[in-house]
Amino acid sequence: MNGPLASYLGILRHPSRTASALAEGNCGHGQAAVFVCLLGVLMPFPTLYRAEESGFTVALERLPGLLAGGILGALICWLLLSWLYRNFSRMLGGEASVRQIRIGFGWGLFPAVLLFAAGTLLSLFWIHFAYEPAEQGMEPKAAFMVLLGPLGLLFFVALLYAYGVLLLALSGASRLGTMKAFFVLVITLAVSVFPLTFLLQLIVGVE
Repeated sequence: MNGPLASYLGILRHPSRTASALAEGNCGHGQAAVFVCLLGVLMPFPTLYRAEESGFTVALERLPGLLAGGILGALICWLLLSWLYRNFSRMLGGEASVRQIRIGFGWGLFPAVLLFAAGTLLSLFWIHFAYEPAEQGMEPKAAFMVLLGPLGLLFFVALLYAYGVLLLALSGASRLGTMKAFFVLVITLAVSVFPLTFLLQLIVGVE
């Protein structure tokens, strides 16, 4: 099987091998950027939900700001993290270019995009079709937490899988062993947490 579908399935089944092939072929950079932007929008999407006495509503008037801020913030994070990862990986023998690291980073986030997309669709379906305040006999926020309860363990397991795919994708793209890639990723996240937090606060206007 060739083409994009093979890459999508490959990153889920053989993330290291697939990311390595994409990085060495210097292809898939555009798709990687799309995955990053989608995740930047999907992760903060629940902030649009408003709990009212009659149930939940979605603050659509805030959607343009979320799209702009989410995409811009995600791209900044992607560019900075990839650059830092490339620099730190060089100390352990990594030879990949920053573009190849961006490819590995973006494709490594593909399972997370699927996970958050499924969560967003499930929550929207529940809000619009399944939630009945009178029948539930509880406040909207409490009812939503009841919905999340049984799915919490499943979400946690899926999140661990998504992190594993990201780690293996970075390992393949940077041509480093898994433990070295893990070490470099930890250092990258530790170094970037404060500047990224400051930049994201400026973008989304969080006090």
